[in-house]
Amino acid sequence: MEASPATAPPAVPRWLPAGAALAAAGWGANQFTPLAAVHRTQEQWHPVLVTVLFTAYLPGLLPGLLLGGPAADRFGRRRVVRAALLLSAAASALPTAAASSPAAVCAGRLATGVAAGFALSAGAPLRLGGWCRRTVGHPRFVWVVLPASPAVFGAATVAYVVLPPLVADEVPGYAPLFSGVVAALTLSVGVVAQPLAVRLHHARTARATLAGMVTVIGGLLVGALAAYGDSVTLVLVAAVLLGAGYGLTLDSGLLEIARLAPPSALPSTAFLHQGAAYSGFLTPLLLAVTAGAAPYPALLTGMAVVGLLCLWVTARFSRGNPP
Repeated sequence: MEASPATAPPAVPRWLPAGAALAAAGWGANQFTPLAAVHRTQEQWHPVLVTVLFTAYLPGLLPGLLLGGPAADRFGRRRVVRAALLLSAAASALPTAAASSPAAVCAGRLATGVAAGFALSAGAPLRLGGWCRRTVGHPRFVWVVLPASPAVFGAATVAYVVLPPLVADEVPGYAPLFSGVVAALTLSVGVVAQPLAVRLHHARTARATLAGMVTVIGGLLVGALAAYGDSVTLVLVAAVLLGAGYGLTLDSGLLEIARLAPPSALPSTAFLHQGAAYSGFLTPLLLAVTAGAAPYPALLTGMAVVGLLCLWVTARFSRGNPP
């Protein structure tokens, strides 16, 4: 009797290597969040310094986003992504080797941003042409997409950078763990909320964007209450709301961009939205610098008021200026 042929192993999904690379880059970008609590409590670093080190990710990210596509065109996608992952690993090891050195942590954050930018943009080259100019100049981009863009990462960073330290005294000995839990909760809810943006999206309105902005405003107000009452529970509730707002505003912005440009131009025009959205990374620094002028509950409430203004602008122009 002839032996039956061996069953061929299932093929690896084509998206899996790219997904794993992005997950690794994302890990490098977000691992600083729970470590920030260690720097505040054990190293006694000033809150403004810790926030500056968090924001140092952004100056590295933006050049990486701009240069990753052209580098991939010249050297190949795989080579660029592999180099980005090696850089991310080295950037993670640098602060570990010199954990008490702000300069080492800053260098690590900068390198992590560069690595993440290259990994994110290697598969989508940036050729800035006519469609990008048309998209930027379109009234719908100016009055609907842009007002909501900073809320994307502004919501996420308020949730897992700003709020956990405000209640650190309520979780003595567990501040880093609590920060990590809040970060995981925020980002997980953001992923779960993104398909809802597709369902809410409508060709004649911006209801997905408006829903995301309303959710962010609610999260900021709950965060203000959490800061006022030193409530760990309300921080978790705020993280859920801000995470949902992060996911909704991120996906709805990309859906709006898809309405303004043809499929061939989407890789380039999507970076216009991403660039505006990454401005939200400056939110923790802005709050830390102004914390001496007003308490955090007042600052977070003020951000909610600004969000209401942006919501009014987006709602005002959401039914006009069709693509």
